[in-house]
Amino acid sequence: MREMLTLMIGANYVRPCPEAAGDAARAASTAAFNRAVAERAVRNGDLQYLASPVTAGGISFDRLGQLFQLGAWQGQTDLPGYAWGRLRAIGQSLTREGKPLTTPEDNLAAIRESFAKYQANVLPAVKRLGIA
Repeated sequence: MREMLTLMIGANYVRPCPEAAGDAARAASTAAFNRAVAERAVRNGDLQYLASPVTAGGISFDRLGQLFQLGAWQGQTDLPGYAWGRLRAIGQSLTREGKPLTTPEDNLAAIRESFAKYQANVLPAVKRLGIA
């Protein structure tokens, strides 16, 4: 059993969790950390993890996911539009198949596609992990 758990943890199928006694303190510190990381994602995407107060560890989170989450924390209702607005403001655009998307419409469409996948595949887990 121990060997199986070690393999599952190593493959990121399961995560050990600390005792519930420190939940409130972890929630406050991870929220501040995650906000800082997401704010940085406005400028660049070099940090690819947010912290979970549930596992007390890092969870892989790409730049668009961080921008979606930042917009949600700020009460934005159109999260793809928010993410595109932040990227566009600093002169950045997305790529598809290695080629830059050149029009605002193409960029927004690509971000909306990513958001649909984020909502279906990432957001439910992010909520369970205490990040959203």
